[in-house]
Amino acid sequence: MINIYSQIFVGKFYDDIVNECAQKLAECKNILAYNEATALFKAEKYEEALSIFISLDNYNDSKEKVIECENALAYNKAVTLITEGSFTEAKVIFETIPTY
Repeated sequence: MINIYSQIFVGKFYDDIVNECAQKLAECKNILAYNEATALFKAEKYEEALSIFISLDNYNDSKEKVIECENALAYNKAVTLITEGSFTEAKVIFETIPTY
């Protein structure tokens, strides 16, 4: 009888440890991905950073970082249009960027 209770307790305890480890692993993966995306953003590799921030969904402030990447990409596109002489198109893009 004691053996059965021991096995139930150990099995439950084991399941709890496995679940906790899985949660910790997921958190570590999110931290690493977030840090990589942040480094890419700082290096002005906005498309790569955007892809990672999107994959992180609700982690930390990833949704806000997605918007920052999109704004940076739009800004760069507008600047390129200015250098090409497409001022009207650039103006339209600039007007859609709330933080620039």
